[in-house]
Amino acid sequence: MEQQLPAFIVGAPLLFSVIVPILGRKWRQSAFVVAVATVAVSTVASALSLVRVLDEGTFRYYLGGWEPPVGIEYVIDEVSAVVSLVVTSVSLLVVISTRRWAEREAGDRPGVFYGLVLLLLAGLTGIVLTGDLFNLFVFLEIASLAAYALVFIGGRRAMLAGFRYLIIGSIGGAFYLLGVGFIYFATGTLNMIEARQLLEEAESTRAVQVGAVFISGCQTPTSMRPPR
Repeated sequence: MEQQLPAFIVGAPLLFSVIVPILGRKWRQSAFVVAVATVAVSTVASALSLVRVLDEGTFRYYLGGWEPPVGIEYVIDEVSAVVSLVVTSVSLLVVISTRRWAEREAGDRPGVFYGLVLLLLAGLTGIVLTGDLFNLFVFLEIASLAAYALVFIGGRRAMLAGFRYLIIGSIGGAFYLLGVGFIYFATGTLNMIEARQLLEEAESTRAVQVGAVFISGCQTPTSMRPPR
């Protein structure tokens, strides 16, 4: 059971991000209850992962039992376990504290809001735990799209801000994906640990080029002033 904890951390919010909006269309109150329960499960799984890491050290989980490069690898160490617990705990507080806002702003579809929050949580926890550079890009896009959609919920005044975030985020994602391509070309792998080891042995100029593209991809969306 403990070996499956990463699947609960990422998989539970990802799965119920689809189920919650469907439930919310028929039973409005159920969307809030299921969303809270889902985030709580992810939070508990994060806490148990941290306990295991402190007792046994770093451990890895291969989704579906498939090892890299075929499967998706999750790496849980002290840092990722703590960050995952912080992300899930804050998400739980957000879901609970925004209940009235969701019922007021989302109108007759609060399930859509909670579904997007769960999708955002799945993307963020996936970013924290994944050990593969391309899967990091996938989770980054999942989190970004969910964040853009949450901005759009704010109404007409938020449409322009959401569109700006979408454009800037897409540019940053393109730079990041280009950096992933550079790394694969230079090392022949997308596994973070293997890529780091191979880049240390590669030519310094190539490593600098890869780093410059990566920094550009990450800095582009984060350097943008929050539009009002």
